[in-house]
Amino acid sequence: MSIKTNQVLIHLLCGIVFLLFPVLSSPDFPHIGMTLHNVNGLREVFTHALLIGFFYLNYAWLVPRFYFRQQYRSFYLLAFLFALFTILLIYGLSQLMGAGRAPYPGPPPMPPPGMHRPLHSNLLRMIFLDYNLYLFVIVFITAILLKTNERWRWLQKEQLQTELAYLKAQINPHFLFNTLNSIYALALEKSDYTATAVVKLSGMMRYLISESGKNFVSLQQELDYIRDYIELQQFRLGETAGISYQASGSARGYEIAPLILITFVENAFKYGVNPEQHSAIGISITIAEDSLTLTVQNNKVTISGAATASGLGIRNAQNRLQMLYADKHRLQIDEDAAQFRVTLELKLI
Repeated sequence: MSIKTNQVLIHLLCGIVFLLFPVLSSPDFPHIGMTLHNVNGLREVFTHALLIGFFYLNYAWLVPRFYFRQQYRSFYLLAFLFALFTILLIYGLSQLMGAGRAPYPGPPPMPPPGMHRPLHSNLLRMIFLDYNLYLFVIVFITAILLKTNERWRWLQKEQLQTELAYLKAQINPHFLFNTLNSIYALALEKSDYTATAVVKLSGMMRYLISESGKNFVSLQQELDYIRDYIELQQFRLGETAGISYQASGSARGYEIAPLILITFVENAFKYGVNPEQHSAIGISITIAEDSLTLTVQNNKVTISGAATASGLGIRNAQNRLQMLYADKHRLQIDEDAAQFRVTLELKLI
């Protein structure tokens, strides 16, 4: 059975139990018929049904749409308005169900001599007292906690998947193979650049293995990784591609989610280079006033069938940005028949 199916079954079971709680906690329990024919019992059943709707309104819409995006004022205002609407609806239903019912004339009948009338008490009711007044708060907080826990587990899973994906796929095997071949050629020629190329490649692999699993890393480390990647690509491609890279501003004291920028850089080299066509790649990183702007531009060239563009890397990067930076980033992707351009503005921490 899948995790999603289990979650649906758990929600369904919890919803049924919550809906039956007024019956289970009724003084007339286990006589369900008496509870359902009682105005107070019916009112509590309707109250719990409406509270289930209020819970899923928060769980499925308000929390992910406003709370996770740190739009707290809108979140609490809408939650208050929906809670007020639900309370008024409950009050209206109570008045409607109570209309036309004449109060019982006089005191309740006494039991016959020798018989003791059982006390109308229930353990659950004794524990929760008159819970209708604060049940909204419980439902409200529960929706936030459950959705936050679900989001945290999703982030943990995404982080693991992202780390594995980068270790297995994001470092292009062709790039690694071609770079090693180029280093081998340099070694045969006894080039002075051989040792430098080996150091850069080993540093990149070390960064992937040791740092990519963290939530945030030093921005300078991320920029060093990007710089080494571009330099190795320049060395590998030689004169077959025109590559421009500029970085300005100070990265000192800032942190960033690891490998959040490299996807867009890798995408340019993967789909913007063809030795038989004019290949031009421009990369710019600017840091100013607690923000980072990344611009990547490449010419569209013909690529081999094995490297057909899937867009998976870009989509994964967009999902990570949405989860990790929410409303603290702006991503713009423009393309025409000749060029592909990505502009990412990121609020630094």
